[in-house]
Amino acid sequence: RGVYVDQLERWLEFFPAEQIHIVQAERLYENTDQTMQEVAEFLGLRPYFPQELAEFKSTFRGSEHKKNPLHETCNMEVIREFYEPYNEMLYSLLEKNWPEIAATWNPW
Repeated sequence: RGVYVDQLERWLEFFPAEQIHIVQAERLYENTDQTMQEVAEFLGLRPYFPQELAEFKSTFRGSEHKKNPLHETCNMEVIREFYEPYNEMLYSLLEKNWPEIAATWNPW
């Protein structure tokens, strides 16, 4: 979990980049309405109605890992060091295939 570059590389073996839509979870948490509308547009679906977005937001909890008491005991520096090479590879892959996503990517 958390090493996304391997998954994206595998998907790119079978699908062109134009058929893959990347959504950073933090962006979905922060701007749910706009992000969901962008996903609908990418999929060729009609825009979501306001009541559909409200229903989604009422059930969507996003990430709760920071609320877990174990989060306080994590050595974030060790975790950052572990993920750093994978995140660098991910960013390179994004720059090559999805430059518009890479331009707005929020590194962890």
